[in-house]
Amino acid sequence: MVPRDPLPLRPDADHVRDAAVGKFCRTILRQAHVALETRAAVPPATTTGTSGLVQTTQAFLASLVGSYAGADVLERGLQLRWDSAASITLPTIGAIAADWVGESQPFPHKQAVTAAGPTVHPYKLGVLTSLTGEMMRSSNAEALVRQVLLESLGPALDSKLFSNAAEVLGTSPAGLLAGVTPITASTATPLTEAMAADLSALAGAVSVVAGKGSVVYVAHPTQAMAVTVRTSGAVEVLASNSVTAKTVMAIATNAFAVALEDQPQVDASKESSFHRDTSPLPIVGDTGTVAYPVGSVYQTDSIGLKIRWPISWTIRDSRGVAVVNNVTW
Repeated sequence: MVPRDPLPLRPDADHVRDAAVGKFCRTILRQAHVALETRAAVPPATTTGTSGLVQTTQAFLASLVGSYAGADVLERGLQLRWDSAASITLPTIGAIAADWVGESQPFPHKQAVTAAGPTVHPYKLGVLTSLTGEMMRSSNAEALVRQVLLESLGPALDSKLFSNAAEVLGTSPAGLLAGVTPITASTATPLTEAMAADLSALAGAVSVVAGKGSVVYVAHPTQAMAVTVRTSGAVEVLASNSVTAKTVMAIATNAFAVALEDQPQVDASKESSFHRDTSPLPIVGDTGTVAYPVGSVYQTDSIGLKIRWPISWTIRDSRGVAVVNNVTW
């Protein structure tokens, strides 16, 4: 009997993502330690200037998927690349229907209707934070940095993506619910009937775009758990605290496009001073106004971390998003 070659083990996707993000965090820590141990003034260390990080940071969005619904939804959308473009235009192409053709008969010619379509503008998530030298030297430093990264970016994605906020040119993209007219919630009894009616109405509303493609439901954790329990997991629903209680959304994932850089950029510095405020001002404004309070990471033996992640999206077809508010279940 001829021996068979052993089958290779399929890589564990979760392990691959965790290992990649772990390597990313360790690189940040190495840069932070260099900054802490250097006595002379040094420029900020940055992850984008470190060789070998491109592959490890490509898994960053995927690492958020298990914890945040927004990352899960974005990962399913049409993925675009900036490639140094100032903006990306997505032309719309109308559907053309094929027809039956007899033997030796000419094929029908049908011209698709095209239009300019929506434009994706470049936006970014960003935050400043600082960790003390004791934290950075701790054996728990990697876990702390990981949590800073995930908890800074994950909730920010959810809160914007699942909102009805309009696009602010130059600042932030529109939420998926911007301009969406809610479907009236069912008042059927028992509550399982109301749930079925609401979910069916949502699916029907986006089906014109999704067809048999992917449709994902997103809801407040209370409603998400109710759907999971009452359907025995047959209906996929993502939970997010950024969705208002008693609100359920349906999204055709082919109805929106996502443009992001593979890696968030993290700068580490021990020389920086910054305005310690959630709505910061320039340290010294054009009129000579000095921001207050201003902190120095050098004086407090801390490391300043600046997180910057270019990420943008746009709705390709507004019919691909539907929402029901004030459900009874």
